[in-house]
Amino acid sequence: MIYTIIQTAKLNNLRIFDYLKYVFDQYTKRVAVKVEDLLPWNQEIQTKFHV
Repeated sequence: MIYTIIQTAKLNNLRIFDYLKYVFDQYTKRVAVKVEDLLPWNQEIQTKFHV
């Protein structure tokens, strides 16, 4: 699963370490986060982590 997330982030030209850190931080906060909000092709994610 992690491999797939990393490869998808690469395909979307994201800064991988920063993106993964953000995803795991959001997940561990236990706040109701929609999965769609964390996907690599989400516009907000693209804005924050695009290379």
